[in-house]
Amino acid sequence: MFLDDDVLLDKDYLREILKVYEEASDALGVQGHILAEVHESRGRDRLLRLFFLSHREPAGCRLLPSLCTTYPIEMERVARCQWLSGSNHSYRRGVLEEFRYDERLIKYCDGEDIDFSYRVLKKYPGSLFITPFAKLTHRPCAEGRAPGRETTCMREIYRLYLLFKLFDPTLRSISIFVWSRVGYFALALGRAVLRRPPGGLSEIRYLLGAYWLCLRHLREIRRGSLDFFNRTIQ
Repeated sequence: MFLDDDVLLDKDYLREILKVYEEASDALGVQGHILAEVHESRGRDRLLRLFFLSHREPAGCRLLPSLCTTYPIEMERVARCQWLSGSNHSYRRGVLEEFRYDERLIKYCDGEDIDFSYRVLKKYPGSLFITPFAKLTHRPCAEGRAPGRETTCMREIYRLYLLFKLFDPTLRSISIFVWSRVGYFALALGRAVLRRPPGGLSEIRYLLGAYWLCLRHLREIRRGSLDFFNRTIQ
């Protein structure tokens, strides 16, 4: 089991995780349900859905070709899912003996949890579960997630790498991915202009630089080579 240091577990969390393994013999990975502390406005939720960005839905825990995810709003029963959150996830021991985390994804990377769990799912369909009875809250520190140049480039480069690794590069999957990045940039630009948060305009500059890096090194990324970027990380 892997837990982030900024989660708070319900007192029955571990018992409910183990219960899924005991009752579902085909369960290879199980996660709890993160309770939402902030709900998106209806307008923003529609924009997130339009651009295939991460959003909540009544049921389902899916990975989109944009490398963004959906997450259930409310749950009443244990359900199968497509990915496990890095904030709280567990596997049977045999999974960790068969699979390895991708060592090309380094430092604070955005997506290693998705990559690992989705590879398990592709080989063993229906083997991942989420249980609403193992409750937890996730309270990340905003200062620790400030959009610096390195983290912005890492997110965009690694997501493009995972697109080619996890999905068939069809016209549909590539179109959804590109559209999602257009949407992400539009939302970031709107936030910088309308709300003027500290570092908002810097994030726009970082995003443009990240997109340019992706275009310049597209062939390398598609081949699975990230050395051009990883060797620059401090």
